[in-house]
Amino acid sequence: QTVYVKVGGKPGGGIGNYELAVTSDRIAAGDDYADTLRLALKEQSSLLSLVDGSGSVEGSINRTDDIDLFRLVVPSNGRFEILVKASGGLNPRLDLLDATGRLVAGDDAGGQGVDAFISRVLTGGDQIFLKIQGLSDTMGGYSLEFRPFQTVGQTIPDDVGDSVEEARALN
Repeated sequence: QTVYVKVGGKPGGGIGNYELAVTSDRIAAGDDYADTLRLALKEQSSLLSLVDGSGSVEGSINRTDDIDLFRLVVPSNGRFEILVKASGGLNPRLDLLDATGRLVAGDDAGGQGVDAFISRVLTGGDQIFLKIQGLSDTMGGYSLEFRPFQTVGQTIPDDVGDSVEEARALN
């Protein structure tokens, strides 16, 4: 589709620089989930469905600039875990965003058994977004899981190294 755009100054004159941004109102062909908050609000595929407070989805980062965004409404007050397990060479970054798109928490070194992990106290009824992208131009598949925090019979991923060699910088 060809689109023409006319840009002009104010009546009576005016010159200067300007920036033109063009966005789509749908998910790009070949992409699996929304790349922007606006699309994540619009597209049903970006709504993470929850059953008994938990939900999961599989997706892929299929371009180096690809971002996958999911939205959900927090089911109740309490601590929740968000886990990403990657495949196919993907080194994922996971971000938790509030309803305005502001970064609340993020991780890219999940710990034992996961590639990204966030554990956070959330407020029931709040709308949040989960953002996944590849670091260092990596691509591949992933599984994303959102679940209530549980400690009985469950190993909690250790997201910080136990030695100097495994240490990581503070954000």
